[in-house]
Amino acid sequence: MASEITGNYVLDFVIVQTASLLYLSEAALPLVKKTDSEDQTLQEINSPPIAAWYEKAACNSLKALPGAAKPCMKTTGLSIQVLSELTNIINNYKMQTYLAKPSLHKDWRVIAAISLQFCLEYLEANPCSPEDIAAVLEGGTCFLNAGLQDEDSKDYMPDLKELYDRLIAETDVSLEGTMALAGVLRATAAWHAYNGFNHRDSYITSLALEVLNRKSRTGLFHFSPSGYAPVSLGQQFYILDALIKAYPYIQLESTLEEAFNIFNNLYRIAYKDPYEMFTFRHRSISYTPFDIGALLSCLDSISKYSSEGSEQKAMLERITEDFMNALITSYKEAHKQDISRLIRWICLYRECKLPAESKPVINTIFPKRIYMKYPAADISWNRKGIISQMEVFFLCASMLSLLAKNDTVSNAASVQGMDLPALEALKALFEYFLNR
Repeated sequence: MASEITGNYVLDFVIVQTASLLYLSEAALPLVKKTDSEDQTLQEINSPPIAAWYEKAACNSLKALPGAAKPCMKTTGLSIQVLSELTNIINNYKMQTYLAKPSLHKDWRVIAAISLQFCLEYLEANPCSPEDIAAVLEGGTCFLNAGLQDEDSKDYMPDLKELYDRLIAETDVSLEGTMALAGVLRATAAWHAYNGFNHRDSYITSLALEVLNRKSRTGLFHFSPSGYAPVSLGQQFYILDALIKAYPYIQLESTLEEAFNIFNNLYRIAYKDPYEMFTFRHRSISYTPFDIGALLSCLDSISKYSSEGSEQKAMLERITEDFMNALITSYKEAHKQDISRLIRWICLYRECKLPAESKPVINTIFPKRIYMKYPAADISWNRKGIISQMEVFFLCASMLSLLAKNDTVSNAASVQGMDLPALEALKALFEYFLNR
């Protein structure tokens, strides 16, 4: 797909989503004491930079919802991750349009640093869940990994090490929900990867075994230690992805084999013959940003553990590429004018110092849920209700991880664990996009 910003259609999509949140959303907590700061970088930013985010925003206005009192650590942690990875990756591309300005990217790096500092202080002063701590730890690890610290900036390593220790101490493996344990798995695995740890970790292993023990009668993950109600399909992929990401610190082949078995079982259950595709809801074909991000990230993780040159690996990579291409092409066709208006607004806002209150209504944020009409295979981008900023950031983080080329896996750990029927069923999920 032709691109108008960087030459990479996935990166373009992420940039538009991130810029939409940064320059359109009012569901955020600004650094109100910016003018009192001695930091020259802060003084150069046009308006008070964002320190934290609320989880949700009103649909068209992107205003904070009534009663939104506390900032969301999970949303803010994901924003740190996205801004860190985006400003790191973007240097590898020759950009066009106003979004190519280095000062703009510098602002994004500053916002990531401010958000990280805010989260660390907030977590220190307030009781928070393991999910919140894990989200900030993963975001902070991405910040360090992107090399955004310079000699004059604060050293976040000691604070993040303390946060890691706190996460381990405060996570009760036997009581936390399954999604919370998956978040802890992701964060601790990311922390170990950054620190060059390449051995089995007993804590991560115990987490993984507990998660694998939480399967319902259908063989899928359920919500908590008690009860057998399965989590949603998007959450199934998220949990499975967390297990695979943590495998380098588990190093038990049985856990990887079990993960592939769950993957096969998940597709047998989710595949619907009347539609000849998978559906994330029974009555309609639809996806949330979280569903798409979890699915793409999980497929990418599974692909990395598939044997190099195998039919399985080639098919997984091909259908992932085809799915993203079709999805983003549809998005671009439906939002071409709004994307141009967004870039124009950012330029006017930053260069002409227009007040934020004068911003027009620009519908570029990924909606709460997209619906697909079958058999026409058209995607509805209508926006109703509430936008989940957390899910949009998660989708962006998942797509950015697909662009990163420094994540390698040894062929010795590859597993031919996905059977042909599951592969064919998976392929059906995406093929209808190609019939547009």
